[in-house]
Amino acid sequence: MAVPSVFTEDQITTYLRYIDLPEHLQAQRWSGEASKDIYFLKQLHIHMISAIPYENLWLHYSPTHTNSIKPQDTYTNIVSNGRGRGGYCFQVSIFFNHILRGLGFPAYLAPVRIRHRVDGIPQGDYSGWVHLVNLITLTDGTNWALDVGFGGDGATAPVQLVHDRPQTNMGSQEIRLWHDWIPTQLHRTEEAKLWIYQYRNGVEQDWNSFFAFSEAEAMETDFHNLNWYTGSHPESFQTFTCIIVKFLRRPKLDAQGDHEIYGSAC
Repeated sequence: MAVPSVFTEDQITTYLRYIDLPEHLQAQRWSGEASKDIYFLKQLHIHMISAIPYENLWLHYSPTHTNSIKPQDTYTNIVSNGRGRGGYCFQVSIFFNHILRGLGFPAYLAPVRIRHRVDGIPQGDYSGWVHLVNLITLTDGTNWALDVGFGGDGATAPVQLVHDRPQTNMGSQEIRLWHDWIPTQLHRTEEAKLWIYQYRNGVEQDWNSFFAFSEAEAMETDFHNLNWYTGSHPESFQTFTCIIVKFLRRPKLDAQGDHEIYGSAC
């Protein structure tokens, strides 16, 4: 059973209208029917990332050069103010976690290590925890990761926690999860393996490992500590790089009322 959300039913209804979720889905909540629920989550994910951009402008163009990751603050800044704003990972994913819980889904947060880009490609060692994903187990036992706050090369739909199952992401790009240890791990048991998010921009190209996470839960308060580093430490790229990624959505030609992500603007 999902832990209660901080959002009211009216707030969730307003949010669903804000992201322009189709009318036939706006009244839907967790149903307990896995196929129906993953269909809903896919469309919710698509509308979320296309309506609410990944951006860190709060760090650069606010008087305090800080951002709040409290979900009610994020709701006010994005939905209530209605100015097309978004947020970076901790803001939008914690906000989305409360949306999911308010819809009845048993979602929880997991911390993520990333690899930084060099010449546009993720390279080198994995960082400490500077990102997060939402994890959900459906009634058929399948586990899913929803990442609505990663930006470029991020997943445009939920990803099932299954080893080496590529899925089309956007255009010719494919993504998959690879279940393995990362190079710096010393405790190498089967249970210690991480889910490594990888992408490639064509079947002829190599896979790029971008970030890694386990299925262990982190509390919302943990991310307030992580947010201090990510949003204020001079070594964090968020503090010296302005980022905006807007995913582009369109109706699917082969489905009544469904939408898809077809591109992004940075």
